Amino acid sequence: MIPLAWLSGIAPRLIAGAVVAAAVLAGYRWIDHRGLARGRAEVQTAWDVDVARRAAAALAAEQSARATEQALNDKVRKVSNAYAIEKTRRATADRAAADSLRRLGAALAGDDRAPGADPAATGRADDDPRDGIIAECADALGRVDSAYRALASQTEALQGYTREVCLRAENISDER
Repeated sequence: MIPLAWLSGIAPRLIAGAVVAAAVLAGYRWIDHRGLARGRAEVQTAWDVDVARRAAAALAAEQSARATEQALNDKVRKVSNAYAIEKTRRATADRAAADSLRRLGAALAGDDRAPGADPAATGRADDDPRDGIIAECADALGRVDSAYRALASQTEALQGYTREVCLRAENISDER
């Protein structure tokens, strides 16, 4: 064992000073630990606020993108439906024009053939050659008109698509 006799010779002030120094050091460590804990809590709170702010911004951006996409999809659907309706309408008009052309050809030929019969299939000896030429011209005119209607329909559909979808998409993205 270590003899404790040497402790009795040390001045009580030195022992008291050591106890005070130990108490000050322990208090400093305790205060420093509390400060670190508070600092950590402040940093964690700031981190959580930043994460929540970024998550809210990402959610808002995602919702905006989805709304834009939905609007564009609706426009595409609307243009596609309008195109299909217009295509059907033009096909009906083309069939009506072809029927009128056949009736015209039959009327020019001067016989009572069926509307679907070829006007040049039967000819009589007393037929005027001009009637055949007029019928061929009317047939060619019908084909030209049909080609024109098809091209006009495609042009209108593309212009409508550009106007409704492409230009709207540019306007929407410019607004952001």
